[in-house]
Amino acid sequence: MADQTVDLEPAFVDLEKATLEVAGDPILGDSKQDKPAREPKEAIDPPADLWALARLSATNSTRRAIIDAIARNTVGLGYTIQLADQEERDSKDDEERTKNVRLALEAAAARDVRLDRPSFTELMMAVKTDEEEVGNGYIEVSRNRLTGRIDGLFHAPAKRVRRLKDRSGFMLLSAGGGVDDAIYFSNFGEKVEYTPEGEPTTSLARGNWEMNELLPFRIYSSESRDYGLPRDVGMALEYMGDKLSAESNISFFDSSGTPPTVIFVQGDETQDGQRIKVRVPQSTVDRIAHTLKSDGGHRHRVAIIPLPSGAKTDKVELGKISDRDMGFVEFRKDIRSRQLAAYRLSPIFVSQTDDAGRYTAEVQRAISLEQVFDPEQARYENRLQQTILKDLGYPRFQIVFKRLAVEADAARRDSADKMAEAGTITRREHRKAHGYAALPEAAKSATEIEWQGGIYKSAEPEPGQVPFGWNDELINTGQPAGAENRVVEGTGQQGLRPGVGARRRRQETRAGTSASAEAGAAGLAVQTRAAGGAATNGAREAATGR
Repeated sequence: MADQTVDLEPAFVDLEKATLEVAGDPILGDSKQDKPAREPKEAIDPPADLWALARLSATNSTRRAIIDAIARNTVGLGYTIQLADQEERDSKDDEERTKNVRLALEAAAARDVRLDRPSFTELMMAVKTDEEEVGNGYIEVSRNRLTGRIDGLFHAPAKRVRRLKDRSGFMLLSAGGGVDDAIYFSNFGEKVEYTPEGEPTTSLARGNWEMNELLPFRIYSSESRDYGLPRDVGMALEYMGDKLSAESNISFFDSSGTPPTVIFVQGDETQDGQRIKVRVPQSTVDRIAHTLKSDGGHRHRVAIIPLPSGAKTDKVELGKISDRDMGFVEFRKDIRSRQLAAYRLSPIFVSQTDDAGRYTAEVQRAISLEQVFDPEQARYENRLQQTILKDLGYPRFQIVFKRLAVEADAARRDSADKMAEAGTITRREHRKAHGYAALPEAAKSATEIEWQGGIYKSAEPEPGQVPFGWNDELINTGQPAGAENRVVEGTGQQGLRPGVGARRRRQETRAGTSASAEAGAAGLAVQTRAAGGAATNGAREAATGR
């Protein structure tokens, strides 16, 4: 049989893969706006692309939520100023100096115009967010030329900071990643000279007054001695898979939920010499075209293939939605679980509360507080005390960040009240549990005074004040009225098998009855002996005439 040419009309509707571009690919894409063409030759290369790490939070909402939760519960709940050693409290002047420390911190942070004059808490939030995103966070420090002390605190974007190869300082790339306009900084504590007591002076140790210092914070990584890395740095493939699954979902809904489809349409077969034509009725073509035209998203997911009349086709299902998890729900859920594990954070902090009751929520908060927030707060408090506060002129004070509340307010009050009944809580702690501040104290004095039955080394309190040290005394309220019949530990029946408590009471009752009977018999014998002795003595007296 001679070769014949078959014309298919219409031949096909081109089946193209629907594509979706997402700005700033977190792993593979190169941003032409931000990323520098090369790393500066005089700087140490970071162990990972800091620009790509920073973009991850813009493309993965769970990562952003986790980082915000860590930053907020570490340094974002506010802070108090306290003496580093509470035993050194010696006068009312410490309260005034505490206020001065806070005012100095807030004034220094408010000088950051680029961050819209933030509070010190907002400044530390930005630094901690950078540290969790790229593994490093930085505070730029300026000094007063007349005193050598710190007079300004500024946020330095961590993705743009590079460590100099001679480790004499840092350089900050321009906003576009340029090297020519880079700004140089010295290491913190190496700009000015210090007295033997650790006080900064006005003498420069290196550089000039125009060069500021950078105070770094970083998450340790064995990959580098000069840079940190974020906790989720090992999840690059998971983040790429999550991004691709999101793109697939958007592409699916962009086509109104129509999966890739092939339509076979039978037509009339005609032969013209060596050519065979299959013509589809115009009405069928019009109906298909009308359907595709009404929803343009179907055009790239539907192919139309004409077939000769009488041809047979079999329906083939490549996969069902339930079999393929076309929404990637379980896949993306698994990625979220891995993210939480990488940050050691409980699900409740990213609003995953499917099975979290009140008790479970408290346990999750307590675990995250112990494993993540408390250690991070201690690290930041120590770092700031040894650097910022010392060079502000307040080495005896420390910043104490407020902790996440694990217990509910009612539970905290109940615990404080029970400790007060046992005399194991101070007045300051008891008032704080009930939401009240400590009462103002008078100044410390070498002279002892008597005040409401107590002896204090304090000046005479003014109206509205209490003696020095009153807030730090243990309080003992005793049991409240009506609580005298509380179950004493060891006498309750909790945890006993049914009937054990009643059996014990019966045994105690029988033992008590036996003891009473024995005591009664012994008393009767004593009385009998006493009566017999009295009768004998009376007979003797009668016989003698007495």
